[in-house]
Amino acid sequence: MPEIPDAAGEGNRGVSPDEGGRALTRRRLGRIVLLAFLVTFTTARAGLALDMLYHGPKVFLHIQDTHVHHLVYGVILLGLVGGYVIFGRSSVARQRLTAVFYGVGLALVCDEFGMWVRLEPSYWERLSYDAVAVVTGILAFVSLCPETYPPARRPWGRVAALAAACTMLSLALGGVLNLLQDRFGHELKAAEGVTPKKKPSRSDGDEWGSR
Repeated sequence: MPEIPDAAGEGNRGVSPDEGGRALTRRRLGRIVLLAFLVTFTTARAGLALDMLYHGPKVFLHIQDTHVHHLVYGVILLGLVGGYVIFGRSSVARQRLTAVFYGVGLALVCDEFGMWVRLEPSYWERLSYDAVAVVTGILAFVSLCPETYPPARRPWGRVAALAAACTMLSLALGGVLNLLQDRFGHELKAAEGVTPKKKPSRSDGDEWGSR
């Protein structure tokens, strides 16, 4: 594929060259991240659902009495990727691997988004599905957005249409995931053995406010 010259005539902007002169565009990196993100999220959700419903083998890490949630692995991966991007030397092969690790880490964190934002013990939170749907739409936009430069030459009508399409994708994906939650969520929460947290009443205000 021929390179798109930028205003300075130095090849693709949004491109990361390696020692041999080859390059990965922002769109290609975005597609790698998106694929890793979706595969990891689907694998994590499906694996845990099958484990809970059919009592499969336990693959969770426990340190003494503490269950290490997989969002911890995601935070570690994102931290390592961030450090490598800042301090490491880049190449095409390394960038592909970095993009994969970034997508995996992002999926592991978003998969338990509702749990760590709401501080609820249940894994099956709707907020997690909403986070995954939003991130999927953003990554799809990054993966497909035109890279024509300078900005004055960018087809803004096409960009706006793509943004609208990715927004619709997020809404559709969120709707599908929430429908699956409505269909199977009760059984999964029952298998998880978690009862919803009681909402505080007005009389409990002082107690809850002190937490």
